[in-house]
Amino acid sequence: MKKKLEFEIMPIMVASLLTCTAKPQMVFADDAQCAAILSDFCGEDGMQNLLKFIANMMFYGIIVAGTIGIVICGVMWMTAGDSPERVKKARTRLIEIVIGMALAVLLHTIITMLLGHDVNLEG
Repeated sequence: MKKKLEFEIMPIMVASLLTCTAKPQMVFADDAQCAAILSDFCGEDGMQNLLKFIANMMFYGIIVAGTIGIVICGVMWMTAGDSPERVKKARTRLIEIVIGMALAVLLHTIITMLLGHDVNLEG
């Protein structure tokens, strides 16, 4: 019970510490030009660039999580031994991960085509 309570209180303590130490800073951008960080999102197709950036980050996050999931399923399968239910569980998870990654590729392709950009999985 004590360990569970520590894990529940720890994020609250960290968040309160960060809010106490973080100070808001005013940032002003010149009307003629945008800040360096936002330079890709300014101009005529700024919203499309922003949506493409968000879609790419979500896509790469899903691919990384899927790859980690495949490795975990492989370890589960290797350590299953003679237990058919553990092998079935690992196989089911592996199939679900592969289907999810295939859907992510399909959705990423559709989103980039709708935004009018070339489909580029290399970044």
